[in-house]
Amino acid sequence: MTDSQHEEALDLLAGHRGQELLSGLAPADLRGPRLPATVQRLRSAWPPDVVSLAIDLVAGQAAARRKFGSNPPRWYTPTALQQASSAATAAHRARRLAPFSPILEFCAGLGGDTLVLARAGASVTTYEADPLLAAMLGRNLAEAGLDQNVQSHSAPARSAALDGFAALYADPSRRSSARRSNSLDALAPSIEFLRDAINRVPAAALKLSPATPLPALHDVFPDAEIEFVSVAGELREAVIWAGALNSAAAATFRATILAGDPAAAPLAELADEPGPYLPVEPVGPYIAESDPALIRSGLFNAFAESTGIAHARLAQQIAFLTSATVPDSPFARYYRVIDALPFSERAIAARLRQLNCGEITVRCRGFPEPGHVVAARLQTKLGGDIPHRLFIYRSGDRHHVVIAAHQPTTAGAATSANLSPANP
Repeated sequence: MTDSQHEEALDLLAGHRGQELLSGLAPADLRGPRLPATVQRLRSAWPPDVVSLAIDLVAGQAAARRKFGSNPPRWYTPTALQQASSAATAAHRARRLAPFSPILEFCAGLGGDTLVLARAGASVTTYEADPLLAAMLGRNLAEAGLDQNVQSHSAPARSAALDGFAALYADPSRRSSARRSNSLDALAPSIEFLRDAINRVPAAALKLSPATPLPALHDVFPDAEIEFVSVAGELREAVIWAGALNSAAAATFRATILAGDPAAAPLAELADEPGPYLPVEPVGPYIAESDPALIRSGLFNAFAESTGIAHARLAQQIAFLTSATVPDSPFARYYRVIDALPFSERAIAARLRQLNCGEITVRCRGFPEPGHVVAARLQTKLGGDIPHRLFIYRSGDRHHVVIAAHQPTTAGAATSANLSPANP
């Protein structure tokens, strides 16, 4: 389907009859055996390109609400919806970026960031190379009453003039063929073009995959701050802050944990240069599962110093931490240690039966199988009532397991447990 056909389909769906079509189509009509009948019914009255776009819009409604809240942008493609910033991450970024107005935005997509920046009072000029997405962005802005705050261009980033802007923001495509990629070489526009543009503006922010290799980021942006952002325990994105937007000049990395509410301040932030690694020690009274933003940033030593409590790692290159007491920090969840053994499924199952174990949750680091697979296998050998949590990790050439309480322990509730032995 050509770009013009896509845009014609969008125009038809935006009209009165198209709105009736969308309002009369339910997500349940698009699932299982009902989908072929729905497609056949719609194609009897509408062109195939309109039907395809309508199905994408209705099928994506639940995902759009999860990402943007109760009043999401109405126009998107599945790929653009997947890549768009969530309301929480866009609001967090806008608090830092919006004061640097006017802002030039590359790869605006459906407008997830554009809408938030405009609502924050920033003057924004966008460039979007995909004509359909550019048209969708325009409609999303108009329906939000923000089209007067934004100058939108349906054109590639290379056609933009950089003069006169206080900041540049870009969320480049990260796809190689039909698959998402973590490589800087897969970015569109290219990383070379983006680096040159960033070096020519006073301030810049670049959103990337959080799995982008760190050595590559350091090579391309040696003077920038790299922020890793998590929401509800999920690592969402990496952001390069360059020029005047690198507010912590001495910080190479930043780990940020956001609440789901876009209006809320971050739950926690930690910024520092990489320091010495935490020591490796045997498991103590508590084992900690680190937030993915902390893991990706590698700021474990800075985190331990910020809590005032000594921490250690259970093994080299392993993100499970251990401590004698429990700090109050969103960067890690602490569990009371019950036992620690070399990995043997027979021995583990026997110990869990002694503990009257029922449901188990398993977390693995450096282990060849995912936790849910190990849990399912062990679960068949148990019949107790008390849930437990298992941490399996590799140390040297051997695997080990820590059996811990099922629920995380808060700092206040940990006081009496601090004197408990690790192996009761």
